[in-house]
Amino acid sequence: GTCEKVLEVASANILPADFARLAVAVCRWLNGALLVPDRSGPTGEVFVKTAVENGYVNIYRRRNERKVSREKVAEYGVWLNPSARTQVLEQYRDAIGCAKVINRSLRAVDECRQFIRRMDGSIEHSASAYAKDPTEARAAHGDVVIADALAWTGLAEAEAMPGVYKVLTAADVKGTNNLETPVVVP
Repeated sequence: GTCEKVLEVASANILPADFARLAVAVCRWLNGALLVPDRSGPTGEVFVKTAVENGYVNIYRRRNERKVSREKVAEYGVWLNPSARTQVLEQYRDAIGCAKVINRSLRAVDECRQFIRRMDGSIEHSASAYAKDPTEARAAHGDVVIADALAWTGLAEAEAMPGVYKVLTAADVKGTNNLETPVVVP
């Protein structure tokens, strides 16, 4: 089936621990949804630690590709070194290209266009690739697309997970998803 993105939260003003608590609340609201966090760096560590401290354990664990069994490793989340980031983004690109994923977010689609392939074959956000100062590289580096790509990583494996009966797709949900209408929260 086709998976459609239905939620996007992005803010530079939410601390990692607070964002983890928000993500856990949303996952619980969505009946125990799989959480697939970027564990890279201190921010990712704080996010995963806070999610676990809040009692949430339905968190993605990567597979050990070096072992024939491809068993899952004990650590939660995805470490996005350049090789892993490239693999995750290529798989997400292929899913969009084959219409396995529908992403109606204009912000996310625009951000997709800001990624480039470097001479070494890796994929990187253009703001990070062309930053002269390391603090510039951290300012804007495609967080929405990375989150979407990680969500696809979880979805791609979800149906094979123990206890999963079916991954719901847009076809399973009645009604419409009109993202043009602004949401007003008092």
